[in-house]
Amino acid sequence: MGAICNFSYNIYSAAAFCTFCKGFSYGSVGTKTANFLDPSLTFTGSAFYLGESTMTVPMKVSGTIIGYQLANCEGG
Repeated sequence: MGAICNFSYNIYSAAAFCTFCKGFSYGSVGTKTANFLDPSLTFTGSAFYLGESTMTVPMKVSGTIIGYQLANCEGG
């Protein structure tokens, strides 16, 4: 209590066991669509802890998201 708490966590591929599987994630930017998104994101932030049961922490996001347009794939 009364201290600055630092937070950090990572998000990696939603389907690490199957790098090119359909149905796990998808997205679009403008007219471009990706069947599969492969993220590598890091969230970091800090907040002053007042002893309450919850905290609001502003987070900074850094990393990359690669989108794949899959061809000749089954599933999904």
